[in-house]
Amino acid sequence: MARRQQSEDDAPRLTSEVPRLRTLKLSLSFRRGSVSLVESAHRRVVIVPRAPALFWVACADRECREGGHEITDAVMRALRSGEAHFTGEEPCQGTLGAAESQCTGVLVYEADATYG
Repeated sequence: MARRQQSEDDAPRLTSEVPRLRTLKLSLSFRRGSVSLVESAHRRVVIVPRAPALFWVACADRECREGGHEITDAVMRALRSGEAHFTGEEPCQGTLGAAESQCTGVLVYEADATYG
């Protein structure tokens, strides 16, 4: 948690990276294979004036260790291109259980942005 907070503090601000960005809303859902890991999508409204240009989402699987979904590059590429709506998927980078098998969780995200 402290490492994540430090990364957010050190990251450039979203407004300095994409000055025309006015609003950003993310819809996040998680699945393993074809099975949803959460009942419904989590909706996140990004407070653009304060937000870091960093998009990392923790894995939804409680058994996952050191996992998460790094979507900063994909999100920033879309925002810099001025895309109003974009989607993507990102596999988890963590491990499961004592055998440390690869987590098979997948983040599915959908974003809506406005520019001015």
